[in-house]
Amino acid sequence: MMIGLRSGLFLAALALGQTFWTTNALSAGCPAFPKVSWWGDLTHASVNDYVGVKYGGDWKPYIEKWTRQQATLRKIQQKGSTAVVRVKTVKSGKIKLRGAMLDSYIVNVEQRLDVMRCLAGQKFREMAANEPSRIVTAHPTPEMAKAKVCIQCHGEDGISTLPTVPNLAGQNELYLVKQLKEFQADPPQNGKANGAEWRSSRYMNTHAKRLNNEEIWKLSAYFSALPSCSLKREAAYTPSRPKIANKCVECHGTGRKESFLETPNLVGQNREYLVSQLNAFQDSGKKRNGELNGSVVKEGRYHYYMSTILKSLESKELEALADYFSGFKC
Repeated sequence: MMIGLRSGLFLAALALGQTFWTTNALSAGCPAFPKVSWWGDLTHASVNDYVGVKYGGDWKPYIEKWTRQQATLRKIQQKGSTAVVRVKTVKSGKIKLRGAMLDSYIVNVEQRLDVMRCLAGQKFREMAANEPSRIVTAHPTPEMAKAKVCIQCHGEDGISTLPTVPNLAGQNELYLVKQLKEFQADPPQNGKANGAEWRSSRYMNTHAKRLNNEEIWKLSAYFSALPSCSLKREAAYTPSRPKIANKCVECHGTGRKESFLETPNLVGQNREYLVSQLNAFQDSGKKRNGELNGSVVKEGRYHYYMSTILKSLESKELEALADYFSGFKC
């Protein structure tokens, strides 16, 4: 399988660039872009200017574009196939990535997305500062410097502006604690699942392991206490429930008080995030006890119950579930 992907910005000489994750203090508080030769010398200013010209300053479509590319690359990686990246500086106009080279490029794309989400969060906070009426201020203030890392993607008010990142405002506190603990655990080794459930994310694993128990509980309490409608007040609306969702509401409910303490409240959650998590559960459910191929599972999610009940559902049923729960309004 081969697929073409446009590299986006400033293409340079052909050679697979190595990731170079700088630790310099940057004006926006975000890390530098990884170094990939055909991306050129990406800086915060150059990419911000590009988003301004191409998308009118709206980061959402640009992040969505690279998120789709990331998903496509992962599918190619899982199948052991070849990805083709279009590069204008090469005579053939393209290069082929496979095996270790593809693995390296996927890591670069993931880190590029991390930087873009960070920059998008900075832009959102600037907007909030200029339009304070949009943000409800009567909520707790994060007590730790480490909370600043969380709000870059999840929002200071717990409402994410990025479709693939979950809203945390008003989420069940024990559920948030439980998820951070799962991110702290080592990812499955040699394709073996660790116990009844596991969750792995390159980005979250790294940041969660920097937290101690007190910080985990404080962060969870902070986001749990935030009003779930702090970004935008909307008239209450309850979507029509598809039959497939009848079983789901027994545990997740249709509101925060109805869901179990260690079960996530799904009402009003970002649709793309819900779709990604449902697909992750389904993928792991198709393997015995959540076992996956590969020496280390760096991205994925398994739960003995969720993975089992979702593994036989069709894509349209997963989409219907995501539509239902994300369709609730305040």
